[in-house]
Amino acid sequence: MRNLRLALCVPALFFLVSLVPLAEGQEIKTIGAKEFSGLLAASKGKVVVLDFWATF
Repeated sequence: MRNLRLALCVPALFFLVSLVPLAEGQEIKTIGAKEFSGLLAASKGKVVVLDFWATF
């Protein structure tokens, strides 16, 4: 059982580590309430998916 966990975790770890260089060049843009309202108004009649993330 331990070997199976190791066989599954090692490839997953290498995959995650390989994604790090892709994320380094990304820029995160934050918006305020007015900009958010404008985005929602522009999306009227369309499906909007909001994804909230939190770290504790």
